[in-house]
Amino acid sequence: MLNGLRRAVKEIMADAIEDEASGKVSECDRAPRKQYSDGLYYEVSLPDFVVMLLKGSWILVIVLAGGLALATWWIKSTSPTYTVEMVVAPASGPGQIARSSGPTISSFAAGLLGGGISSAPIPRYEQFLHLITSVPMAERLEEKYGLLQIIKAENWDAENQRWVRPPPNFRSKVKQFFGLPAWTAPNIGALADFLRDTVSISPVDNTSYRRISIEHSDPEFALTLLIWLYEEAEEMLRDKSMISTLAQIRYIEKQLAKVTIADHRLGLIALLSEQEKTMMLADGGAAFSAEVTELPVIPNRPTSPRPVSTLVAAALASIAFGVVLVFVLNMALGNRLKARRKHKRQAPKK
Repeated sequence: MLNGLRRAVKEIMADAIEDEASGKVSECDRAPRKQYSDGLYYEVSLPDFVVMLLKGSWILVIVLAGGLALATWWIKSTSPTYTVEMVVAPASGPGQIARSSGPTISSFAAGLLGGGISSAPIPRYEQFLHLITSVPMAERLEEKYGLLQIIKAENWDAENQRWVRPPPNFRSKVKQFFGLPAWTAPNIGALADFLRDTVSISPVDNTSYRRISIEHSDPEFALTLLIWLYEEAEEMLRDKSMISTLAQIRYIEKQLAKVTIADHRLGLIALLSEQEKTMMLADGGAAFSAEVTELPVIPNRPTSPRPVSTLVAAALASIAFGVVLVFVLNMALGNRLKARRKHKRQAPKK
């Protein structure tokens, strides 16, 4: 490819020298010029520009072929990745209705109980979305499924149950040069970083629906991980709610044994009923914080690379680069020919 590019440049130079010898005016000379402080600036008309591209067509062809060859090599050498996604929405049910009508009662009872119960809890749906890529989720997945050993299988010695240091590479050498540790054994922090880098949560239009997606080279693993994340987040929030609600129920029952004012007792009884509904919801089988509205499936084709779009983008970029290259070469050759003519005029005549 480089030999072809050199040949094309030589042809342009030969044409320019031949035009000079025959007395023809080049496109650069024919174009009107304006003098600026930093040199000459050429204004090339459209016909001259077309002629310039025709003369440099070999350069365009070579650059285009090189760009398509690089794009083809990238497509063949890149491992395909697949995107598995699900859509979730806030869970609906009796517990959510109780929550929506609860703040007034909770605020009243909280005043009676001296602030023992929070009147503005974080919605379970927001907790669910935050928990998906959190450190507690990483700890849970490592404890139940050994996710670190799955995603870092190349560094895990299953027989001896220990991490194996990988051989030195360019990245580790750069870290050593700057005084950084070349390698550290994977830990929960690394697993949490993996979740944050791999899992994407995006809104669906202008609704409360959220699209949770995972892009990975193994679509079956992506599907399994997405299911794990949903199920474990739901279970963790259920367990947390049951522990918290049970503590609140016991606290309210103790206060009921002390309070004697009828109105205050009614408020505590209403709050106790709300907590018991929450306990029933957490102990039931329905969605607790988020319900799946679109189930995840394994896609038929990879997300990346896309051969057609990649080749089209490479072709457009190569053509644009080739046009700029032809223009720059013609300007450079034009200035070179002007310098030669100026040198001839200034040379002493014999």
